[in-house]
Amino acid sequence: MLIKCLPFSNVVASGLATINFSNLMGYTIESIMLELGGTALTKAMLSQVVLKANAKTIYDDKGSNIDLRMTYRGESADAAYLMLDFSETRARTIQGQKIGAIDTTAGIMQMTGEITIAGATAPTLAAYAEVSAAPQADPLTRGLISKVLRYTLSPAASGTFPFDVPYGKASGALIKRVHLSGSTVTAMQVKKNGIVIHDAKVAPNRYSQTRQGRVPQSNFQTIDFIKASNQSESLNVSLQSAQSQEWYMTVSGAGNVEVVVELYDSLQNN
Repeated sequence: MLIKCLPFSNVVASGLATINFSNLMGYTIESIMLELGGTALTKAMLSQVVLKANAKTIYDDKGSNIDLRMTYRGESADAAYLMLDFSETRARTIQGQKIGAIDTTAGIMQMTGEITIAGATAPTLAAYAEVSAAPQADPLTRGLISKVLRYTLSPAASGTFPFDVPYGKASGALIKRVHLSGSTVTAMQVKKNGIVIHDAKVAPNRYSQTRQGRVPQSNFQTIDFIKASNQSESLNVSLQSAQSQEWYMTVSGAGNVEVVVELYDSLQNN
């Protein structure tokens, strides 16, 4: 079902537009589609997109990154629409497609959105939601929701540097993908419990993803644990499974690198 959300408030050339998703309560939210309009409003002008459930941030990215992440998945891009997707439409099973969709009957009292707009001209902004019935059919995955979190690193020179992945470590989390947004990244390595589980330069990493139907994006490097569309291959970083983790990026020079993580997690974990 495709449902129009309540209208945004304060949609201005530069400022914070807000929305309440109260009319979606009682459904399972699979995705939220933003419709951009007006004289000039591009995805790059959405400098921050935040979604909150019960006042907890579950989604934090910017418009240009979101567009690249969805295009990497193989989704069609459209200048007027931006998808905030909690599902995995290309998963190999129906259950895999639905994992991460937000079942609002599973302890979620409210959902809100905050969109920071910068440099637009007479913008308009609307939202639609793709929803299904609640509660979710599979009780084992009902409590898991898709989250997107990010932060920025600023290496001062070329070399290999450790970095952290932003997610709540209080309880189990399953990492789907980690994206490194920046033109200087040349290689990535990941270790779990001292064992190397990912180690590749950009070119072989991209080819490995391409042959699985992914669409790598320029200046946007992705460590994809579910590139074959099997959700069971998500990286388990719960304290019981991962006693230690090491994440490294190799960069060719100084510059900012945004780290964006897509994961399955419980709402309570932060």
